[in-house]
Amino acid sequence: MMKSRIRCLAALLSLAALPGCEEPGDAVLAITSKGSVVGFAFLDRNGDGESTPNVDVRFPRLRVSVESGAGTVATATTDSLGFFRVADLPVGTYRLTVDESTIGDTVTVVAVDSARITVLPNDSTNARITLGYSTSKARLIATLPIGRRIAYTGIALNAWSAFGDSTVHLADSTGAIRVVGVRPADIDGGDRVRVVGTVGERDSHVALVDPTVISIGPAEVLPPALLSTAQAADPSDSVKAAHVRIRSAVVLDGASLPGGDVLLTVDDASGPLEVLLDVNAGINTALPITRGAELDVSGVLVPVEGSPIRWRLKPRRTADVTVTYPVVPIATARAKQPGQYTLVHGIVLNDIGTFGNNMLHVRDASGAIRVIARPGFVSAGDSVSVLGRVSILDGQPALVDGVASVFARRTVPPPVEVTPLRAASADNGALDATLVRVGNVTVRDTATLSGGYRLVIGDEAGTVEVLLDRNAFGVFTPPAMGAAVTITGLLVPANTGGRWLIKPRNSSDITVR
Repeated sequence: MMKSRIRCLAALLSLAALPGCEEPGDAVLAITSKGSVVGFAFLDRNGDGESTPNVDVRFPRLRVSVESGAGTVATATTDSLGFFRVADLPVGTYRLTVDESTIGDTVTVVAVDSARITVLPNDSTNARITLGYSTSKARLIATLPIGRRIAYTGIALNAWSAFGDSTVHLADSTGAIRVVGVRPADIDGGDRVRVVGTVGERDSHVALVDPTVISIGPAEVLPPALLSTAQAADPSDSVKAAHVRIRSAVVLDGASLPGGDVLLTVDDASGPLEVLLDVNAGINTALPITRGAELDVSGVLVPVEGSPIRWRLKPRRTADVTVTYPVVPIATARAKQPGQYTLVHGIVLNDIGTFGNNMLHVRDASGAIRVIARPGFVSAGDSVSVLGRVSILDGQPALVDGVASVFARRTVPPPVEVTPLRAASADNGALDATLVRVGNVTVRDTATLSGGYRLVIGDEAGTVEVLLDRNAFGVFTPPAMGAAVTITGLLVPANTGGRWLIKPRNSSDITVR
């Protein structure tokens, strides 16, 4: 009898609901005290797992059940504030479940704190139910219905401030997605970001709109996908809105848009692609970007509204854009359209200060060209590269805004021996800007000009004018009429008539016999 009483007391202390002791004749002890379960349910709108004031909301009309091994013991429904209470539960251990038919098709149960609960006598057990939006991967978002609210986590491809349009591109292992209308946030490229947003459309392509965004912290930066210009203009689903890179794409055209953006058309020989330099990105390259430039550029792909949808590459910062210019022969540079930038290598034929206008004459094996260069230290005989914009000066191709970089000191190539008649036409323009020499000729005429001196020299076959620039000669006594001379100088076009004249560089270019 004593052992039976001890077993009943042990059962009482364990708080198990026992109907009594098993031995016949023993007194039956029962636990009549009951407890309750109280709790609340909330929608975790920002996906951080916490009930955040002014962000998350309580969830009404959610049906919860208290279940034991034998089945459902009791049910309750959350009120307008998301609270529920289940009273008069016998002490014991239960499981708390959620009727998912009462939460809709866009929300899912994230967690039920204290899913296994122990009800104590005359006590309340607390529980919290966390609801959230269904999670998705970037590639699957495009397959979801417009208006579906989802949660998404990815790595930011651009800073929030990059484009001034509150758009952040996010990527995961399956692809990328644009998140549009992000409120001001401290988000930088490479941050891991959690988003709750609505599947929508912007610029005729799927995006997440009306987002709540949280930066979780830095993550490993995703490398860009290397594409051709044709692939970037018509991207596969895996790289739409993604971080991509193109190489060796030549700028075919460029235009300034209202608001300050610059739209370039580039091609790496596979097909054209538009590159948009957003004014808000502050892209400022060391070299100008114009027709003829070669770009190595990365950025995010953005759609352009229309049918069919076009895609543009949008660099995020200056470091995304590298500008080079392929070196071309001077003859090729002379044939380019005005306005194009081009890069040439050659030997300088005169000092940059010779004529007082920063005019250089540069020659390679294919020809010569005049360059109006930026001020610098450049001398005759220097081996240089010159980047300049093709222009027409006095009817002939020239490079303006020239940037000359000196590589080495060389010797000036010997002048081309010509007759006065050949010099006057520059061999039909082929010798424009070339250093030439005319020998065994006679001074036929002289004149003093405001800018220097003018000579006419010739032989039996013809004559050519010679301009002694005051900046090059200063106070100088020119050869007299009838003097026999040999003159070296640069061929420059006259203002009219399709004629050329010789422009000596200094007094040593003139020999009087």
